[in-house]
Amino acid sequence: MIEQVFKYPGQVSIYSAGALTNIATAIRVNSSFATTAKELIIMGGFVDLNLYQLTSSLAQDIGSDINFLVDPEAAHIAVTAPFPSITIAGNVANQQYLTQSQLNQITNSSDNAYAQLMSDYEIDLPLWDETAAAIMAYPELVTSSVEAYMDVNTAFDCPDLGRAHLWSKEFAPSHTRSVHYVTAIDQDSFFQKVESVLANPGGCT
Repeated sequence: MIEQVFKYPGQVSIYSAGALTNIATAIRVNSSFATTAKELIIMGGFVDLNLYQLTSSLAQDIGSDINFLVDPEAAHIAVTAPFPSITIAGNVANQQYLTQSQLNQITNSSDNAYAQLMSDYEIDLPLWDETAAAIMAYPELVTSSVEAYMDVNTAFDCPDLGRAHLWSKEFAPSHTRSVHYVTAIDQDSFFQKVESVLANPGGCT
């Protein structure tokens, strides 16, 4: 990752859909890594979901923000690093669900391996990673976002360990930086792209 960022300065978009350990390591290994990349897009950073999590065991899972929880220190390092741009697909990634009819359309209209893998997809879960990836590939999908200052709690004696926090500029801790926190996307266009990509994975544009 470091090699490619310096081979193509200002051109590499970094997409994170899991723990941010490798990204945080790259930041620590090379102090110019973050500033030399084009941008960082993160699937994670849920806020204000505690009440929602009380509604069911599935809601507890969906609102867990596992990508930050498994390595809070790495998440903290990444979201406060000096990337030219950081985009957060947090709560918005919980809003896109495939319906059974959409799933049937995908699996019945194409026999490629990617589409057929979807036959076992659990439609009770949101399209988390797909949402963040789509925002990276098609930024025009974003219909609403806010500029916020962000950090991740790293206190091991705190029940908020691994949880994201947002501030406006005037109240933000001095070590934080501005991020683009996406709050809504064009869902119709998103699902059209998902179906198109799965039907013709070699023809993605």
